[in-house]
Amino acid sequence: MVLDKKDKRILYELDRNARQSLSQIGKKVGLPKNVVSYRIKRLESRGVIRGYYTVVDASRLGYFSIRLYLSFQNTTPKVEKQILDHFIKNSRTWWVASAKPLYDATIIMWVNDIKEFYTFWEQTLKSYGRYFRESLYSIYVQAVHYNYEYLIDRKTKQDKPDIVGGNKRSGIDELEMRILRRLAGNAKTPLTVIAKELSVSVKKIQYRLKKLMENKIIIGFRTNIDLAKIGFHNYRLNLYLSDHSQKKKIDYYIAQNPYLIYINRAIGHADLEYELHFRNMDEFHKFIDDIKNRFSESIRNYDYFIFKKVHKEQFMPLD
Repeated sequence: MVLDKKDKRILYELDRNARQSLSQIGKKVGLPKNVVSYRIKRLESRGVIRGYYTVVDASRLGYFSIRLYLSFQNTTPKVEKQILDHFIKNSRTWWVASAKPLYDATIIMWVNDIKEFYTFWEQTLKSYGRYFRESLYSIYVQAVHYNYEYLIDRKTKQDKPDIVGGNKRSGIDELEMRILRRLAGNAKTPLTVIAKELSVSVKKIQYRLKKLMENKIIIGFRTNIDLAKIGFHNYRLNLYLSDHSQKKKIDYYIAQNPYLIYINRAIGHADLEYELHFRNMDEFHKFIDDIKNRFSESIRNYDYFIFKKVHKEQFMPLD
């Protein structure tokens, strides 16, 4: 779908804060709120906007994340679907995606402790281990999440990113947990609806929501955009360093790129990990060549993959 500048600006504003009012967006975009409403509904009906989600820092709820990379062998499409379904149906997985060419699947899951993951992984190996040519896992420590500034033609990053993960647990009661679960999959849910469903006053919901945001349990409210519909693909770049003292310099340089969406920090696997949006491989390779030339003495190797299809996105644990 070809978007004009107004549509792109609306998408950008919705991804910055999906709970903004139509009037607030209209002032920033330069359109009446009824026109903003029409354009948003059109983007939703055409599948550009797939939904709205709340960024929840699950580390503050006592969870940490394990990430899996899987390469398959001796499979059929039916077997691969069974493997993916195994992860999709698990209540603790929050990301399941098909990828290419480096791996066939990527999974991220929440766990309370390493024993929980060990038990799950042993059960997985008993059922499907013969189909795994390679399996890698790492501890997901932190994600630095940037806005889609390329939508408004910025040449460098200007917005402050959201930072999720690696934090101490915060106290939370049952009502606050229910509010989180209600907002996680639909960040635009009206507070009046939540109050009615939970049988409490709107004022109480407002107070608890403010508390969740002040305690950095809720980081933000964002928009799930179908990249293919706007002509982009999601690339994961992994860098392996020969000079680890240059980490901050490389991070800083890549963080200026408007197409950067995530800096992922993990224990294990690559030394530096990034997710960027590009239209095609030519753009991606141009970016890679620039990085290699600029940091030739520091980077010993790199690899990458493209997220082919996202099968599950669950924005907080449901149990």
